Amino acid sequence: MIRLHARAPLAQQQLNVEMLMEAGHPLSSVEDTIEELVLGRDEKAALWLLAWSMQDPQLQRRSAARTLRALAQNVN
Repeated sequence: MIRLHARAPLAQQQLNVEMLMEAGHPLSSVEDTIEELVLGRDEKAALWLLAWSMQDPQLQRRSAARTLRALAQNVN
């Protein structure tokens, strides 16, 4: 897991997430890092959305489709 300063202001955390994603860290490790931060749910969700949006669009599409399939299987 990547360690960030857990109490840095949100603007700094945004820059940190951008740097991690631009450096090629997998979303899963950035997610773990975000989860460890001392922030509210909304702030963490916004950072996750930022990280997710920085992925390759094809990865986004596959991830969304996989999640939808899993949810559909759980409903049926």
